[in-house]
Amino acid sequence: MTGQTFSQKVLKTKQSSLNSFLLGFQSLSMLQICLLLNNIVFVYLHLSGNIVVIVMIFSNDFFNSPMYFFLCNLSLSQMLSTTIITPKCSKFCLVGTLLMTESFLLTVMSYDRFLAICRPLRYSSIMHFWFCCYLALTCWPYLYKICLCA
Repeated sequence: MTGQTFSQKVLKTKQSSLNSFLLGFQSLSMLQICLLLNNIVFVYLHLSGNIVVIVMIFSNDFFNSPMYFFLCNLSLSQMLSTTIITPKCSKFCLVGTLLMTESFLLTVMSYDRFLAICRPLRYSSIMHFWFCCYLALTCWPYLYKICLCA
């Protein structure tokens, strides 16, 4: 019996301290505006940087290699995660799949670099365009599955 009253007291104390913490930020409207502007600037810089990477890769023939193809996919994945995480932090499932996609893309990029370093003579025969597309597309299906279900 005393365990329930003690746990109820602890729960009420935690709730009241959380409420006072959250309500404390309501009076600081200038801080909220500064944090909002700071967030907008960083999101804009992040998105514009990834757009510059994608445009540079597609506009220049020098970047016509599998490493840059996968780097373009990684930039696209990061752009999607930025646009989803920033406005709606409650979609944890979608955020998790985006992080999983980025992890798979980094794995594919490391496999690409492994082949380029350890098997340089066979690299161009193994990493042809369609195999790169296949590797990139295997990283994205979980995201499509979640987006179609949601």
